[in-house]
Amino acid sequence: MKNRSLNEWMELLLQHNAHKKTQREWDEYAKRHSLPTVSQIKYAFGSWNKMKKQLQVSDTKIYHASRQLSDEELLAIASKHREYFTSQKEWDEYAREHGLPSWTVYRRRFKRVADVKRKLNLTNRNRSYVKLSKEDVINLIHEHAAEIVTRSKHDFSEYLKEKKLPSYHHIRKWFTWNQVKEMANIYLREKS
Repeated sequence: MKNRSLNEWMELLLQHNAHKKTQREWDEYAKRHSLPTVSQIKYAFGSWNKMKKQLQVSDTKIYHASRQLSDEELLAIASKHREYFTSQKEWDEYAREHGLPSWTVYRRRFKRVADVKRKLNLTNRNRSYVKLSKEDVINLIHEHAAEIVTRSKHDFSEYLKEKKLPSYHHIRKWFTWNQVKEMANIYLREKS
């Protein structure tokens, strides 16, 4: 291990997304996969943060330290694993486990991940992406007040997806979940 060149270290650590893990996460992961420990990495790079900084710079330019992926290769990878290419959190988790390029690689290469999704015909459940005004959100809350008061935030978010309505993300731009529940309760009381 001590005889590795810096490029060999970078390639190995990039393959395992070391720069996206905490020191504790890395040590647990390294133990399971027979990889260098945090101490060895610190010795090679000077510190954990220096390693992370060096690898994050490399991650934006390359997938593996040894080769550059073309746009077509990146799109093919995303297409092959399309069921996981839904959100940054879901993709990065999956990509980390399978040694795939991170969400950041796609964002930096294509400027917007939405462009990648469009190229792959990965629309988010065909929901509209209009910006909702505060009044639009209030009307949405009133129209679905009965659903809001009987559901948790997560269940209501799923309900919006099922009905192909704007996502909860649009609502939370204006109101907290507690405010939404309160508005729905007030509306239902006034209505009855």
